[in-house]
Amino acid sequence: MLLSKIAFTVLLSATSVLGLNVKQPHLALTSSHKKPLALSPINQDFEKVLQPVIIDRANETIELTFSIDTEEKPQQATLLLGSISRGVETHIEPLIKNVDSESTYKFEIAIEKLPEPLLYLGIKSREPLTASLILASENALAHNIFVELFDLDLIFDTEEKLSWPSRLGAQPEITHIFRSTPKTVSPLIAQFTSVIIAGFFLALLVAWTYLGTFSRVNFTSYGGAIFHLIAFVGCVLGMEYVFTRYYLGASIFDTLGHGFYVSLGGLFFGGKLLKSLSI
Repeated sequence: MLLSKIAFTVLLSATSVLGLNVKQPHLALTSSHKKPLALSPINQDFEKVLQPVIIDRANETIELTFSIDTEEKPQQATLLLGSISRGVETHIEPLIKNVDSESTYKFEIAIEKLPEPLLYLGIKSREPLTASLILASENALAHNIFVELFDLDLIFDTEEKLSWPSRLGAQPEITHIFRSTPKTVSPLIAQFTSVIIAGFFLALLVAWTYLGTFSRVNFTSYGGAIFHLIAFVGCVLGMEYVFTRYYLGASIFDTLGHGFYVSLGGLFFGGKLLKSLSI
């Protein structure tokens, strides 16, 4: 009984050390019908193939195939292809076929269907494209695999016009200047308000005349009444002028100051005028 426990513990430790068991990894160029290239066992210490894979035609398709025991099947299996130095990559998902106790993974890289930035780097810039493999599971972090497998050299030309997307390069600095708070109203509003003010003032004069305000002033018994009347009307005109200047561009501080002094005069002479009307 003790011996069986020890054997089970040793077996468990050996499985933990070995991690994922990636079997028979190999590359095949389906369009060229070349002999498949066998890769060394894929693990965390995998060393990238020294010689790049040469691609001399646009309609080439590369197949990466390997198998994993179904019990060790990772939660994520992704092949990345792109330029590591430029940070531009595309991801390829595998076709998975489960046969008995093994799961076969096949990644297909169709060269002519690669994104334009990768074709631009490989064909126009003659930069190698690196294929990296991710095999990972959330519950086995210590055994996850993320390694570079091989490089692709695209040595063919194409009539298609390829360009490097501007969104992947340095962009001009975005500057925004916030508009300051307007100190005056729109000229149209100012003119419209001035017309309304003038209209109300004329209506006020007409109303005073219609109500007999001017005729009731006793100029003979109170000699200063005519002066108070003129001064009061002048204060009203002055207040209209102050607000007209404000709507035409004067600052609010100047308007308040001038309006204060004009209103004092209006209160004083208005009171005198009302007193004369009561006589």
